[in-house]
Amino acid sequence: MENKPKKPIPYGSNSLRLSPKELLLVVALTVLVAFIALPFWPLAADFPPHFRFSYAYRDDYYLYGKVVNASGIHDAVFLGDSVIWGMYVNNESTLVECLNKQTGKNYGNLAIDGLHPVAMRTLVKEHAKNLGRGGQKVFLYFNPLWVNTPEYDLTGKGGISVNHPKLLPQLDFTIKANKQTLSERCKTLLERKLAFYGLLHHFQVVSFGNKDLKSFIAKNPGTNPLGRLHIVVDALEHGHTLNSKIDWYNSGLPEQNWLWVKPSESRQWQAFLDTVAILQKRGAQVTVLLGAINTHMLTKESAERFTTLREEHHKILNELNIKNIELPVLPSNEYGDASHPLAPGYERLAEFLADKIQ
Repeated sequence: MENKPKKPIPYGSNSLRLSPKELLLVVALTVLVAFIALPFWPLAADFPPHFRFSYAYRDDYYLYGKVVNASGIHDAVFLGDSVIWGMYVNNESTLVECLNKQTGKNYGNLAIDGLHPVAMRTLVKEHAKNLGRGGQKVFLYFNPLWVNTPEYDLTGKGGISVNHPKLLPQLDFTIKANKQTLSERCKTLLERKLAFYGLLHHFQVVSFGNKDLKSFIAKNPGTNPLGRLHIVVDALEHGHTLNSKIDWYNSGLPEQNWLWVKPSESRQWQAFLDTVAILQKRGAQVTVLLGAINTHMLTKESAERFTTLREEHHKILNELNIKNIELPVLPSNEYGDASHPLAPGYERLAEFLADKIQ
């Protein structure tokens, strides 16, 4: 009996091949999981006493949004950079915690290390969409360090290393400090606009050691990635447990002769004003805290220019009817560097603010 030749098997790169109907089903299930189910992943963040957002998770803006959603338990919240976050102190010695001790209030610390005003604007607009709603009181800190030079102000021609590049305007190519590739910029925009991509980035940061899934599996072949997913995240800072006692002078920091960027030419100042406007539009009760600089570390000329700049900032805020408080310059030995207080400095600032923010 003559054997008829078998029909050739269609080429396939894997042993599994899907019919058109099966392929459509897979696509439908993928869309269901990615864009409908996962965005409603019941992620929550603990808000324990002495809370401040974890340094390790500082670019996990999806998780930060969940923290903001839980911040309604506070009498008011403070938003700013590492001065409010508390660079040289432990969780119990930040400005917010000093205020809690002195006033008996329950203020919340929503600061993020390295959060310059341009990044703050994007954070509030895209990732912290519930911040300020319902008349929430928000104390917004402006650190003048971000306008000390055109490079820090992001108006300079030189590209310096910048904090939170994902929070920069991704389609503004005039910011030379944004070193992200076009592909990275597109991914960043997806993370802002689609919860699925934001959640993927969150899992990458928290569950996979800041590695993408492919790299994680390659380095951990015996681990089930699904077993590392979670619902509740401990977003409390655990790394900074000691209070530094070394001031800027004994650290050997040099004197500075910063020229400062005029408000009318400053990208960071305009971004800060934009952030105030976004929060006010939501109904927030915003008070601006105009931070001081460690003028002991400046040349006489630079200190005089800073005084003039501060007067201009104060004048602009008053003209815009934005409530503001100018924080005092601390004694030299209460600064760890150009702008960050040490623990005694935070206690002094809390005493100054206690009766002004009630």
